[in-house]
Amino acid sequence: MFRFSKEVIKIAAGNVSVESNTGESLSRPVRDMLELFETQVFTALSEELSFKYIQGAVKAGSLFDSACRSADLENAFLITQHPSYIGDILINKLLSSGHKELFLVFIGDGLREFWLNSHVRFEDVYRGLFNLSLVATVKKNFIINCITLEDSSLIRVQRINKGAKFPLWQLKTS
Repeated sequence: MFRFSKEVIKIAAGNVSVESNTGESLSRPVRDMLELFETQVFTALSEELSFKYIQGAVKAGSLFDSACRSADLENAFLITQHPSYIGDILINKLLSSGHKELFLVFIGDGLREFWLNSHVRFEDVYRGLFNLSLVATVKKNFIINCITLEDSSLIRVQRINKGAKFPLWQLKTS
C-alpha cells in the first residue's frame, strides 16, 4: 500500500482553510482505488527491463483513470502538471466538475525522483484557491482532499546507470 499524507482544503462561504488529517480517514473506495493503482503500476513496471520515469514508462495517468473507473470514482484526479498550471486546472477542471468533494493525488518526495513529476504540491492548490478567493467569490462549498503519495511498499526501484547524466531505473528484485 502507498504510504501517504492527507490535507483537506475546505471552501465554505468564500473562505479557504486547510487541515491536516491522517490516512485513516480515507473512504474505502479511495483506499481501494489507491491499492489498485499501486498494483497496476507495479505490474506494468515489472514488464519493463528499465525505464527513465514511471510516469511515461507505464502511462501512469491512464492507469490512475482506470483505477478510478474500477472504484467508481469520478471525483479523483492525479495532479502531475507544473505548478503554474494549477489555477487553470482548478477553474476549468475541478471547480466546474460539479462534485462537492474532490480527491487530488500528488506524488511526494519519496517517489518524485523516478516518477517525473513537476514538483506540484497541495500547497500550490491551496495558494491557487486562496488567490482565487481574493478576486472572485466561490459560491459553492467544496472539500478537496489532497493525498500525497510518499512511498510504496510494493514499488521499489534502483538506479542502474550510476554516474550517467540521465538516470535509468528498474524494479528491485528483492
